[in-house]
Amino acid sequence: MKSDSRMNKGAHRATNTIGYFNEIIYERLLTQYKKSVLDKKELSQELGISVSTINNYIAKGAGIPEYIKIGIGINSRVLFPIENVVAYMSNTIKIA
Repeated sequence: MKSDSRMNKGAHRATNTIGYFNEIIYERLLTQYKKSVLDKKELSQELGISVSTINNYIAKGAGIPEYIKIGIGINSRVLFPIENVVAYMSNTIKIA
């Protein structure tokens, strides 16, 4: 039984650590951009990829955070809520 409780404590600690880093990332993005959503250019800076790559991922339907599309057609605007960016970063970028 002791090993089970140790595993639960370890898992709880890992969850708390991830939550802590998510909060730090969220606060940094919110402070830096002073808004709750990022556009393609801002997301590209955060992820270290080009806007063209983001456009390719949008066309493929995978590989980027969940987004909101405002408008219809080719000229619609794509915005990425900070919460989705943080979730994406915490699932794809490993913190040592």
